[in-house]
Amino acid sequence: MHTAIVIGLLCLVGAVSARHITKRETSGNETIFNVQMSGYTPTQDDDYVSVAIRAKPGYIVKFEPAAGAERIHHILLYGCTQPAFSSDFWKGGATCNGPSHILYAWARNAPSLELPEDVAFPIGNPGDAVQYLVMQVHYAHPFVGNVRDFSGIKLHLSPVKPKYVAQVYLFVSGEPIPPGLDASYNNMSCFYRGDPVLHPFAFRTHTHAMGRVVSAFVKSGDEWTQIGKRNPQWPQLFQKIEKPLEIKKNDFMSAICRFDSHDKTEAVPMGSMGSNEMCNFYMMFYRLADEPDPFPYGAMCGDNEASNVVAKEYPAEGLTLLPSHPEWEHAGHQAGAPFGVKDKLALHQLGDVTFGQISGMAFDSNDQLYIFHRGSKVWGAYTFDANNQLTDKTPVSENAIVVGNPNGDSIEFVKSFGADLFFIPHGIFVDDSGYVYTTDVGTHQVIKWKLSGSSLAAVLTLGERFVPGPDEGHFCKPAGVAVSRHDGSIFVADGYCNNRVLHFSKSGRLLHNWGTASTAASREVSRLTLGAFNLPHDISLDDEHERMYVADRENGRVQVFDYAGNALSAIGDSRFFGNVYSVDYCPGHGLFFVPGLPTSEETELNVYTVPLGSSNFQYAFRPTQAEFKRPHIVRARNQSIFVGEISDGGGLLWQFDMFEEAGRGKKAMHMGGAAMVSSESGSVNAGSSTQSTFVVILIVGLAVGMALLYYMRRHRVTVNSRTPHTLLDRAGFKPLRTDDLDDDDDSDDDLAIKASDLK
Repeated sequence: MHTAIVIGLLCLVGAVSARHITKRETSGNETIFNVQMSGYTPTQDDDYVSVAIRAKPGYIVKFEPAAGAERIHHILLYGCTQPAFSSDFWKGGATCNGPSHILYAWARNAPSLELPEDVAFPIGNPGDAVQYLVMQVHYAHPFVGNVRDFSGIKLHLSPVKPKYVAQVYLFVSGEPIPPGLDASYNNMSCFYRGDPVLHPFAFRTHTHAMGRVVSAFVKSGDEWTQIGKRNPQWPQLFQKIEKPLEIKKNDFMSAICRFDSHDKTEAVPMGSMGSNEMCNFYMMFYRLADEPDPFPYGAMCGDNEASNVVAKEYPAEGLTLLPSHPEWEHAGHQAGAPFGVKDKLALHQLGDVTFGQISGMAFDSNDQLYIFHRGSKVWGAYTFDANNQLTDKTPVSENAIVVGNPNGDSIEFVKSFGADLFFIPHGIFVDDSGYVYTTDVGTHQVIKWKLSGSSLAAVLTLGERFVPGPDEGHFCKPAGVAVSRHDGSIFVADGYCNNRVLHFSKSGRLLHNWGTASTAASREVSRLTLGAFNLPHDISLDDEHERMYVADRENGRVQVFDYAGNALSAIGDSRFFGNVYSVDYCPGHGLFFVPGLPTSEETELNVYTVPLGSSNFQYAFRPTQAEFKRPHIVRARNQSIFVGEISDGGGLLWQFDMFEEAGRGKKAMHMGGAAMVSSESGSVNAGSSTQSTFVVILIVGLAVGMALLYYMRRHRVTVNSRTPHTLLDRAGFKPLRTDDLDDDDDSDDDLAIKASDLK
């Protein structure tokens, strides 16, 4: 009891002020509703936080998480009549004020979950038990560096009332685990006393590190039938129950967790901390929608009814170990070390070259970094005339390309070249054969160069020198360039005047040409037409999946295309950035993008990250010792991310290193074929069921002296599980800025935006 009271006091930390994100969009007849953290940074080990929102009326048919086990221990989504606090954000383990219902649980990089046809969770409708959603996030450790988390969940809502209502029934044990045993068992068992017939269709198991198997069975008459069995060290998805199953009134339900405590010298308690253990089995079931709810105060079993029956009759197959799947255990591995991204270097020069405005960066096949800068040239208000003609046709006299070799704690200078070849450098790419591709907004050209030592020779030139134009033979200030490693075809973001992307063959023949000027007057992505641009500024390719990412700069979003130019989606949120200057796809980590100017809503500038397997940004980072001033380009390779800045005073090159456990798998994985109810597109995350048991104990302690002890106990038990996350797809609109002026440059261009206008 003392333990329960202590845990209860720790849980009730009270409400604090913070933002969270909700966003609504439509897809067919479904409404897609996002709930996510709004850039939270954990401050302690085992940091629990919750966000609460009013439920939008509808019926949840799909849960799409956006989180990673390297950052998040678990997420739980609860449905409440009223949230625990009146604010929309609080620290601690409290969730609902009154009955709580588990809707979804996420941990250990589990993928998305789509419900069977004609089955849904009703929320927000008149008479529904769920009028508020509370998303609880458990962070195992504080982050390293200035990292902000945007984990969340995307709910797909149908407007059509289904035939069947979905619910989650939780088996949870509070018994400690004795030490020194190769196999220790915790049992939970209850009779089902409701009238509606329950149809289990999916299950999820959860323990911490000591769990080896969790199973559940139902006994009807003399027959035991398996509900589910799974290794909790695998990604903790809701696994499909293959055979139709019914649970009727007076059927006996039981679940058992098998633990390995051979290396423990003391009993391990159940609880909410990472050093504790948990024993949970989640049974997702459906029942007829018109029948009364058999669990109005929360569906759970924390008892051990008929323990003698379990001891004598529980099927032996529920206790045996499952075959080893190292790849699944690797994918579901829970990070033991803190995650982070921290600035390592901030360089104004490399070798004897002092950087001018750093406009572009690229890696070659040997992981050497090519830095494209403007030397003493500065793109200002009078660099071009009203016809987009360069006013000063003097080339950059310095070597505009600097090559460095990132090596340990430094970047070794390799060489520099390119003096008197470029006028206003912008984009650069290096293919696997060592050819260098550049865009020059001064000459309105894209050139493929052969590099011999430190000498460049043009082998392919696209565009007419110093002649801007909108036709197929001309560019107007081309910004970004990328080359497919499949066939050598060339993609160009012709952004400053033409608002288009062009696709050329390896020999320079135009294959595709798409894009129109954006005319939307709203900053909402849903109002912006896919394929319309407001300055496509940078471009990056994912050759493996034939996806192209374009920084739609002044629309404040990243647009995603296939290689034929078909627009697929967009990623953005005007509350955090009103522009996107650069985007880079890294096969090892996912997508990175960076804005170049602050907004009135968000004055700090961050690099945003969309991890592999996700479609939304999940975390962001910025320097620890200073702030970004004018980020212009971002490129990532291996465990490092590089950001190049532009300003009148010269360029600045940042190197950030990512801190995560070595050898962690980054790709979303298939983990069981037909055994999954979920789609395999979700990211991989580590989870914990700690919270469930923790709340059971908590409620018992807190309910002492309260008349509704049974009611409150069931209510609180629901507070434990793991939930999914999501992110947004939002974009912003701002007046077009056609130059790369520093923040304090005074321009008479009425389309220019100054930083002072945004602060």
